[in-house]
Amino acid sequence: MTAYPALASRFNSDYRSTLQSVASRYLARHAHEHLHDEQLFRRACAHLQSLQVPLYLAQRLVHLAMTQASTPPHTAPPGVG
Repeated sequence: MTAYPALASRFNSDYRSTLQSVASRYLARHAHEHLHDEQLFRRACAHLQSLQVPLYLAQRLVHLAMTQASTPPHTAPPGVG
């Protein structure tokens, strides 16, 4: 266990956030090359693995990036906010 759990937690959060951004940019750059999301998913995972990201984490981050890309930004209903 680390002597600085808050620092370790922030590092893990920053690490994952950074890698999810890498995945998002990869998806955006290569989306036009693929006919199916599954192909793009596999290639994005392989890209993260080339950066020494474990497979389980690469799959999770790519899934999150794909989900985020397919979710429209939240907008308030007219007259609210």
